[in-house]
Amino acid sequence: MYIECRGHEERNLLQSIALLFYPLSRFEMDLDQNIDQRRVISVLSISNTEASAYTGVTDGDCFSEYEVKSPLSDDNDYSDIIGKSFYIALSNLLGYKSPWGTLTGIRPVRYVKNLMDKGMNPEEIKKYLNETFLVTENKADLCIDIAKREDKLLKLNDDKSFSLYISIPFCPSRCNYCSFVSHSIEKAKGIIPEYIKMLCKEIELWGNL
Repeated sequence: MYIECRGHEERNLLQSIALLFYPLSRFEMDLDQNIDQRRVISVLSISNTEASAYTGVTDGDCFSEYEVKSPLSDDNDYSDIIGKSFYIALSNLLGYKSPWGTLTGIRPVRYVKNLMDKGMNPEEIKKYLNETFLVTENKADLCIDIAKREDKLLKLNDDKSFSLYISIPFCPSRCNYCSFVSHSIEKAKGIIPEYIKMLCKEIELWGNL
């Protein structure tokens, strides 16, 4: 797949969204090397009154396009409408919708936590997630539930508290938004006991520091 960006530099975002629809896709920087006949043109235009994100997607003989407009942003961040335009163009072309919408990467709950801190109630948060990222109601409810649980734990923090990330890279299934290195439990079950053993040893070593 060849992705051409005009007026912005959100190529990584578009590649992440493209993988929701074409999981095995390769991304070419040279149009002449684009052997799968998939081409994307993503254009961000900013006027005195609004911003516009346009996407045109060509897949062989098929073509889809979509445009999203929004008011001007104070922080000049238009990644949400760029991703939304691309996502809808692909969704219309292929007839597929991800329950997480345009959210990719890790920890979608962080968006909910930020909105909660701004005083938004659950209904307002669900509306924002749907309108901004096209997240389904079920996934929005899940994010809100997890954010509330996290909030209870965070309130237990004191001056000596710290965050510790522990990687368990084995999952029964892979979330659409996930960009972590992970392995299927079924395929990797032979190495899981040794991994856990070494992980516990590492935790013990760090605990003695």
